[in-house]
Amino acid sequence: MSIVVVTFNYRVGLYRFLASTEVQEEHASLNNGLKDQIKALHWVQEHIGKFDGDPNHAVLGGDSVGAASITLLLKAYRTGCAGNSDTLACLRALDTASLQRENFNIPYPNAQEPPLYLYGPTIDGSLVEDYTYRLFEEDRFIKAPVIFGDDTNKGTIFVPRNVSSVEEADMFLVDQYPDLLKSRLEQVNSWYLTKDKTKTFRDPGPYWRSTSDAYGEIRYTCARNLSIFSLFQSSRKELELPV
Repeated sequence: MSIVVVTFNYRVGLYRFLASTEVQEEHASLNNGLKDQIKALHWVQEHIGKFDGDPNHAVLGGDSVGAASITLLLKAYRTGCAGNSDTLACLRALDTASLQRENFNIPYPNAQEPPLYLYGPTIDGSLVEDYTYRLFEEDRFIKAPVIFGDDTNKGTIFVPRNVSSVEEADMFLVDQYPDLLKSRLEQVNSWYLTKDKTKTFRDPGPYWRSTSDAYGEIRYTCARNLSIFSLFQSSRKELELPV
């Protein structure tokens, strides 16, 4: 079977998901990164036949953020301006170089370090109508054939390797989720960050792996799989792959 592979770039950072009350009131464009992806998919539909591709048999594939984008599409459909009375107008007046110099993550309020993900999709009432889990629960998504999977130990590539104590582990988690309740954090500690869960490696701190397990399951495994797998369970098909 021949396959034509198409890859593309899309806007990221503040260019991808810049959002505020002003942006909405000005009717400016939200969720630009997703709109870039949709534009690329339209291009595939229109032009893939010129490369011997079949526009009626397009398969989307992605890992991590790419997979999250596909999930959103199933239901789709610091700059110096903070003190300005019209921050959106101020941002529009800046050149690309000025924006790019400030296109980095900053800590959430009450957090100590920048989070891994500062920008995210915005509910705009059209392309992103509601929270992902709610749209799934309300059966408001495209019923396309899908294959879902997950990476084992994915948290290991995000958690600082020198985590050496429960306190450092908690600080990392709170930096990602500043609204995390103390009671919830204590639950996480009791499940993952006990002394018997520590592992010794050549370089990383003893709590690196257990913190990675906690973060990986909070961010990726549990939040996504519990809802997605249950929704698609009714149409699940067992597949035997050749060995």
